[in-house]
Amino acid sequence: MSGPGQGLARGWGARLLELTVLALALAAALWGVAQVTRALQARVVHDAELGGLRLWVEKAEWLRESAHQQGTAGANFAMPPGMTPGAPARGSQRLSVEVAVVNVAEGARRFEPGQLVLEAEGGQRWEAESVPPLELQAGQRFATELEFDVPESERRPLSLRWVRAGSSVQMLRTVPPEHDAEEEPVAPPAWPAQVEGLPAGDAAEGERLYHTRFACNTCHGQRGQPGSNTVGPPLEGFAAAAAARVKGKSGAQYAYESLLQPDAFLAPTCARGEPCTAPSAMPGYGEQLSMQQMADLVTYLMTQRVVQR
Repeated sequence: MSGPGQGLARGWGARLLELTVLALALAAALWGVAQVTRALQARVVHDAELGGLRLWVEKAEWLRESAHQQGTAGANFAMPPGMTPGAPARGSQRLSVEVAVVNVAEGARRFEPGQLVLEAEGGQRWEAESVPPLELQAGQRFATELEFDVPESERRPLSLRWVRAGSSVQMLRTVPPEHDAEEEPVAPPAWPAQVEGLPAGDAAEGERLYHTRFACNTCHGQRGQPGSNTVGPPLEGFAAAAAARVKGKSGAQYAYESLLQPDAFLAPTCARGEPCTAPSAMPGYGEQLSMQQMADLVTYLMTQRVVQR
């Protein structure tokens, strides 16, 4: 015969079994969440938001000596003769990454390109060529090109990681291209050495590109607003200044070469009246512009004269 004590013991035993099953189920669920979290952390996103800034990768490509070897779709690109400074040293290859960032917070936020680091499996890291930090106001957008030089012998997968505000996200994953030492490089299409080799430009279309697609005014400021340039030199009065900047070069030629190779020339004054320094924060536009777009931008820049106040 069973008494009250035996019934109570059976009740506690059943309850203990239920709790054990529940604990095991909860542990399994937590383990699953942990696995999902690790998978999400390893996911390449290309577009992320950290600490009030949204950043995305617009293009990534490998550069070896004087020819680009694409990491994304697109044609190869070569500078005109005499416009190829800053190529990676022999025996190394360069990952060129174009990024854009916009301040999505209500107040100002500081963008530090040095927070983007290239990592190899095994822990080795490469930092980009120095690009100065930038204070972005609410809604302000900035684009720049970061360059990472790694040995040609490097074959491990590489990750571009953005570390900011105590968080880290993998933006890009790439494998360095293999090179055949005896292969003949494919001859890439080249820009003409002289600006006159471009088609006729449309200043109105150049203005649209300047203010919308490439948001050049973010760095160079607004025409008629002295001191509004946040990074690069102000472009008010650019037509006359460019024509007098380099002996033997027209203003249009100066603008053309500067768009292809931002470090070809240094303007005397950048933001806050300070001297411009290399490397330039402006990306080279040889991979982003068509011949017609280049002509349109140069034509528009040649309309930039001093605003009469």
